[in-house]
Amino acid sequence: IVNGSIGTVSYIVFLEDNTSNFPDMIIVHFESYLGPSCLGNEEKMVAIIPRTATWMFKNQMFSRKQFPLQPAYGLSIHKGIIKPVIAIMYGFNKQ
Repeated sequence: IVNGSIGTVSYIVFLEDNTSNFPDMIIVHFESYLGPSCLGNEEKMVAIIPRTATWMFKNQMFSRKQFPLQPAYGLSIHKGIIKPVIAIMYGFNKQ
């Protein structure tokens, strides 16, 4: 899986001990994925975990927790995509 890989969100997972409204992981199906599936009964499934970015601004520390995913409706030049897909984005811009 690399930047720009296109997949479909299959599951949003909240673990039993999760007390927040933020999911613990998102399971994404990547059609071109050849590695081991994170789900034993379904192929080509990859668990995506959240990433935390931190930065300093005006002597104050800030952080942001998010999944490295981006809506990918517009990635096709054809109008044939009828279901929502996502693109994986692992890089963070450093400013």
